[in-house]
Amino acid sequence: MRRFYLHERNGIFYAVLIDQETRLPLTAKSTRTKNRDEALLIIADWLKNGIPKGKSKEPRTLAQLSDFKNILKACRTVELTVDDALAIANALKSRGLIELGISKVGPGQKALIRFLKEFWDYDNSPYIRDKLAHGHRITRRYCHEALQIIAKHWEPYFGKKPLNAVLRQDLRDFSLVLKEKKGLAPKSVNNVLLQGTTALKWAYTEGLIHLNPSAGLTRFSGGSKRRDVLTETETELLFQVKWQDKRAYIGCLLACTTGIRSGEIRAIRQNDIGEVVLDVSNSWSDYDGLKTPKNGEPRRVPLLPEVRSLLLELCADNPHINNSNPFIFYSDKYDSPCSGDVFRQGLALAIKASNDAPLGWYTDPPFGDGCLWVIRGKKNAKGELEGEWSDPEVIAGPCKAPYLLYGEEHLYHRADIKPDKPKGIDISGRKIDVHSFRHYYASRMADKVAADKIARITGHRSRAMAEHYQAHITDGVIAELGVKAGDVFSNILQFVKKGA
Repeated sequence: MRRFYLHERNGIFYAVLIDQETRLPLTAKSTRTKNRDEALLIIADWLKNGIPKGKSKEPRTLAQLSDFKNILKACRTVELTVDDALAIANALKSRGLIELGISKVGPGQKALIRFLKEFWDYDNSPYIRDKLAHGHRITRRYCHEALQIIAKHWEPYFGKKPLNAVLRQDLRDFSLVLKEKKGLAPKSVNNVLLQGTTALKWAYTEGLIHLNPSAGLTRFSGGSKRRDVLTETETELLFQVKWQDKRAYIGCLLACTTGIRSGEIRAIRQNDIGEVVLDVSNSWSDYDGLKTPKNGEPRRVPLLPEVRSLLLELCADNPHINNSNPFIFYSDKYDSPCSGDVFRQGLALAIKASNDAPLGWYTDPPFGDGCLWVIRGKKNAKGELEGEWSDPEVIAGPCKAPYLLYGEEHLYHRADIKPDKPKGIDISGRKIDVHSFRHYYASRMADKVAADKIARITGHRSRAMAEHYQAHITDGVIAELGVKAGDVFSNILQFVKKGA
């Protein structure tokens, strides 16, 4: 059987090679010469060494070309299903020949944002249902925050883009927008990406898409803005000022002297208050209700007598006191504690009070011995101090009284010697919140007690370490920490009656 046919077209010789197995002709290929003898030499080289193909001119055997022709013909003529097409695309991707194959139908065509919202739907997500069934902890609050991130960041950027059309480059570009245009901290960028990449990885594993675009995506290095801690002087001042909400005052004082979390404070009930310890067996979430603490294990913390008394007073104030085991930090509803906003707003108002109404200074001149001193300041329409108070000036005694300007706020103080310029708590540019007290406790106690003993109380550890430590917390450790805490926080505890 002949191995090829040679014919001329526009003066150029073309060869039609014959597949020796199927006896079918392949597509005619130009020899690029007008000389018949040269054309025969070229064809002989093809038959011996392979036929150059593609831009790289890599030689291919006659059998390889025949296989390719048959594959191409089958793709054009054989009736294929969507699954068949995806299987072909997946085979090509597995060989690194293409990056993505997109089907016009099937689950991958669902809009990315719709898929992400369904993925983080706590009640209906198959992903979450599977995680919970296998003992993993995913809370309603976490899912709620994930949905907020999807709506705030992912939806405006990706719009109606299909799930299976998302490329790795899309995710890279998105991450740069978050970092450079929106100015998010590295840790925040990684967190925003995580809410989508977790879902994309799951979609790939479940066969909804045939490529995981998040694979190999580089994370940003660096952390978020670090939470600041109040100084010892600032903390002492904070618990001397008058707080507007007793629950906020006692809650923040408890956080400061025990290091427990805001959700754990809200979850405290009457039966959790012992003589010298507080049982931290639950945490409260507005989305999940009562749940285990963050590390998954209950613990005991030393409870100072002064703080215990305040907790019992607050319990007596609870309008639902007749209910069984009521919440200490009560709300209008008997079956749920107060909102975390009570602590946040109470702390903010106390910080503001430390500046607007410094301790020891009064709007009317106080009676008593000693010189009368005055400070000046300007307040806005909301009663907030603008700038700082002036340096104290004497207005009674051997010095001449200063001229008082209209529109100024004046506060008075009596002392034999010139008092220090009043200074409140300045949190401008600082990240101060209720959780800062947890760090304050750990940092102050670290001067007195070994780090591992503090970790047993605060829960600053991994789940494995939690299980290890909880089995070895002794009454001796509780007693030791209680004594040390009484010493460390004595400067604050002397003012508890004033603050409450």
